[in-house]
Amino acid sequence: MKNGSAGKPELFVGPDCKNLNGADGIILDKDGSIIVAVNKLNEIVRVSMDKKITVLESGGILDFPASVKIDSSTTVQQQHIFYITNFGFISAGKHLTPRVALLKAGLGE
Repeated sequence: MKNGSAGKPELFVGPDCKNLNGADGIILDKDGSIIVAVNKLNEIVRVSMDKKITVLESGGILDFPASVKIDSSTTVQQQHIFYITNFGFISAGKHLTPRVALLKAGLGE
């Protein structure tokens, strides 16, 4: 708003959206889509402006991803380079060694 105060929140996707269960860190991509770290599902997803959700990365080395950051200076073979933080809560909850880490991944556009 012009006076610097927040506007009234409105629903964009959800609230019963199973694909965003545990949505945490978000960033805007250059095309206007939203990249979301979905920690409970161990996924990184893209939410397009038409509200379509696409899984960019799932499972693997992800362990409760919390934050994402695009390295806008680097594109390799039509892929952005992303940095992702792992909290490690899923492994810890299963009494396994948590995979707390800073990850680097090329995720397709």
